[in-house]
Amino acid sequence: MQERLKFNITREQFVEYARIAANFDTCLTDYTPKWNYLDPLADHCAIATCAAQDIFGGDLYRFSLEGHEGFRKGDSHYKLIHPLDNPDKPFDPTFEQFHGHYPWGLEKTAVIRERSYTLNPIRYPDSVRRYKLFSLRLANVRVEGNPLFLDTRYQECFFQALDSPCKKMRFGCKAMRDGEFVAGEANFTLLEPEKRNECKDWCVRLNIRSRTKQQLGACGHAERWTWKSLLREEIDPHDCELFVVGIYGLGNGLPYIKEKAQFSCPQCAKQITEAGFKAVNMPVVNRWVRVPTCEIMDQANEYIKELGS
Repeated sequence: MQERLKFNITREQFVEYARIAANFDTCLTDYTPKWNYLDPLADHCAIATCAAQDIFGGDLYRFSLEGHEGFRKGDSHYKLIHPLDNPDKPFDPTFEQFHGHYPWGLEKTAVIRERSYTLNPIRYPDSVRRYKLFSLRLANVRVEGNPLFLDTRYQECFFQALDSPCKKMRFGCKAMRDGEFVAGEANFTLLEPEKRNECKDWCVRLNIRSRTKQQLGACGHAERWTWKSLLREEIDPHDCELFVVGIYGLGNGLPYIKEKAQFSCPQCAKQITEAGFKAVNMPVVNRWVRVPTCEIMDQANEYIKELGS
């Protein structure tokens, strides 16, 4: 059963930030030449609603616009409906794009869409690209312009983290060799790897403090999967360094940026040490900090001791 989450952002604030995050390169390709700053959320409904779902939860609903004046065959609109909300009052992040000419009666065409459909990288690769770019900018607006967001390494790791289905914390890990990323993965379940983009409606770890009770849950960490990707490609981890970026899950959606350089996961510390990676790079305040692998085990153990004190 789902519980009422405490959000650190209101729906009204989300729309305000979304206006700033939206741009010509995040709207539908057909609309790009007509996009303007006076109507920023036009043709952003699918990706904006997916980004809202990342924070507020709920179900994606697709509505057909066929038959409504000014719309073409195949045109659609998306809204977010949370099971604890009034179903007659869904959250519509891009409502303002209709400028008072809302196509009423859409509810008759409502269809629930899974994220795996809306953000299918094979069927809709441009939607995935736009969603990730929009989400990056949305996070940057919320943290008021951290210079890390201008770093292409941070951007690529952030995009990788968005592939995670985890509702508690999403992580993206990239392995760099000779100045280039050669592999990357997000955290996802250890069970049924062919269903990596699916997750239970309510994660058992949502109410458990991170890095504690690690025997609960079945999530494989991004560092683990990146190591396995390197092995598949026959790339030696001893030649690589890891870059890791996190994003808080439901109720939050902010980037996980440390206040001090401290590797805090004992499980990953063991695996990274065993694999022989050179170092782990983590975002701290407004920059990357490199921690040699020989130090991460001590840092993780120290972190656990601090939790118990």
